Amino acid sequence: MNVVIRVDASSMIGYGHVMRCLTFADLLRESGSTVSFITRKYNDNLDNLIKSSGYKIFSLPSIHKSEKVSLIGFEKWLGVSQDIDAKDTIKMLGILNPDLLVIDHYSLDTQWESILRPRVKSILVIDDMANRKHNCDWLLDQNYFSDINRYDSLIPSDAIRIFGPKYSLLRKQFLSYKRKINRASTIKRVFIFFGGVDPYNLTLVALKSLQHPKLKHLKLDVVIGANNSHIDEIELFLATLDNAVLHVQIYNIAKLMSKSDLAIGAGGSSTWERFAIGLPSIVITFGKDQEQSLKELHKNNITTWLGNVDQVNEAKLSDAIIKLIDSPSRIYSKTKKAQDLVDGYGAKRVVDLIKYGLSDNNLVSRFAKPQDSKLYWEWANDAKVRKNAFNEDFIEWEEHKKWFETNLSNSNVILLIIERDSVPIGQVRFNKEGANFKIDYSLAKQFRGKNLAIPMLNEAIDYLKTIEASILIAEVKKNNIASIKVFERIGFLKKGLIKGENKVIFQLKIN
Repeated sequence: MNVVIRVDASSMIGYGHVMRCLTFADLLRESGSTVSFITRKYNDNLDNLIKSSGYKIFSLPSIHKSEKVSLIGFEKWLGVSQDIDAKDTIKMLGILNPDLLVIDHYSLDTQWESILRPRVKSILVIDDMANRKHNCDWLLDQNYFSDINRYDSLIPSDAIRIFGPKYSLLRKQFLSYKRKINRASTIKRVFIFFGGVDPYNLTLVALKSLQHPKLKHLKLDVVIGANNSHIDEIELFLATLDNAVLHVQIYNIAKLMSKSDLAIGAGGSSTWERFAIGLPSIVITFGKDQEQSLKELHKNNITTWLGNVDQVNEAKLSDAIIKLIDSPSRIYSKTKKAQDLVDGYGAKRVVDLIKYGLSDNNLVSRFAKPQDSKLYWEWANDAKVRKNAFNEDFIEWEEHKKWFETNLSNSNVILLIIERDSVPIGQVRFNKEGANFKIDYSLAKQFRGKNLAIPMLNEAIDYLKTIEASILIAEVKKNNIASIKVFERIGFLKKGLIKGENKVIFQLKIN
């Protein structure tokens, strides 16, 4: 695969987007893909880090103050309008010709993606805000949330959703330094890190909170980025302490985290890094993109969330630390839940999913639901599906809606969706005709060519074997060689060719 990643970093945007994209890029490169980055020239970006990691960067022009005047919302972070950024990106794509375009940027949405769509084979969006529409084939949100339908109106219904902390894009170092936890955990060393930028200087707030008489005995590891604008103030304060060490722009942060007993930090990607290590944490969020996930983690007793930056002060943070120190059982419970949630293999899961599809292990079938109607419609109108159908006409929405509602309530029709890890990969339909059933199937376009049709059909047929059925019939277009081979490999026998209808008939005895 030829992969291009569109991502930016700056003191305003933060550095987490680039860091997780670098992790993703490393795994893609190890699997044989070619990876390039497209970034815009900001004074405080991470282009040097990307280059030092061995990747080519194609730089978009630097921005001018005059371009920012009419921008609103997250476009202010981008520095130009989405249309201008899209046109600049297209110039680069003419050179790169990617199979996959990865977008990790709060300033970009369906407006930008729709302009790029004709230029690339597929699009993966990395998002965690669910606050805007996307035109994509894949959407990755590694956050922890209970509302699995929050993207329903924001992405195409046939886009593959990759949801949850099990898909966290973490570097390999977080696999190597997992802490051993025990029920008698005590806090002796504290790790403080509020991201590479720390715009609100929460590092200093944490340091001052740790001057409480009950906390002065703790050893402190303080981590900041090289571009932290508060570095002089932090260094000046640390000079008055003899129990703290400052670490600036360190790479192997996992090793340092593993030596600590408690973390104080921000939300975002750092949350999943701490979970993978098994490091209990007290978290202060910067904004809405982090808030909802941390609320749910706090509610389920997985981490301690104190609130947003405007809701926290030194006294509140001191009290939270003291409460944890006084309750080892709470520390153990939170840490165990966190480590169970994030095992560190998330990046590999995402790469395997996109490059190779889902493995044929643990496929499950479920009955279609009313809310699956639009997904079926998108699948049915896919160009390849229509080409292989006996009626190749586009299916209008109202026509499909009526068909779906009718078949969903028809006792002679079984509509199954095949999934792995809650990701739908395709559908199988059985129509009862006397004692026999006709079979029809389609595979989501993102999973074609990955040897999943046979295990998907086997999973569905295994379900059919649990009810009274004797013969399974498949009707396939003569020139649909792929499906003919699939049915033959499953064990269907060719029973005839209807020349006038260009149709091959297959049968399988199942009971």
